[in-house]
Amino acid sequence: MAMLDIPAQYRGIIPLDAGETVSCNGYQATRSQEVMINGQPFRLFKMKGETGRGLFLVLYDPAHQEWYKVAGTPGLVKSIDYEKLGVSKSLELNELQALANQVQILEVLVTDTALPALRSPHLGPTVEFLNKENRGDRNFQLWLYSIYQFAFEHALELFRRFDIWVEDPNPGNIILHPETACDQGCVVLIDFASKTRRKNLNTSNEQLLQNKFAQQADRLIKR
Repeated sequence: MAMLDIPAQYRGIIPLDAGETVSCNGYQATRSQEVMINGQPFRLFKMKGETGRGLFLVLYDPAHQEWYKVAGTPGLVKSIDYEKLGVSKSLELNELQALANQVQILEVLVTDTALPALRSPHLGPTVEFLNKENRGDRNFQLWLYSIYQFAFEHALELFRRFDIWVEDPNPGNIILHPETACDQGCVVLIDFASKTRRKNLNTSNEQLLQNKFAQQADRLIKR
């Protein structure tokens, strides 16, 4: 498992624990939402998204520190299946099998509609959150290059070993999972393109993947 050094000045702002809060990774809950999971009522908090054609709803459970990515329609179940595969393999490559085992697909009843959802534990802060917290810090901006290089190498390994494609390396889809000592961490990816969306990709996939990560890093640092 490749480990990323976390500079001392940033260790205190990279907690693994999300806390009992409805503000997480830079998102503020817009409202609570009661759903049924396995016949039991849960009050989760809407962090972003909507239900509907082609959309996803992201809910957070602060009591158990778990995220739910809910497919907006039952027809998106294949996307949820592929998402589970990608997140699980990302964790396995980082030798985080216990966390990978917690990534599950289940059915969530939202406003009387049964929808497939991916449940996963809180894994750490996103690069998007860290970047917002350290805006204007030039040293942090330079460290972003290291994070994105690690993320690219991780995405490349996912592609080579499992044919799993990272379509969108935006900072909200890259998590820095810290070790207990918080002086090192690993990169976990959480958003993946289904095989259907990859049909038209050509043989220069690896270069395309590298370009996607490099361009996103450049956009962040030039802001």
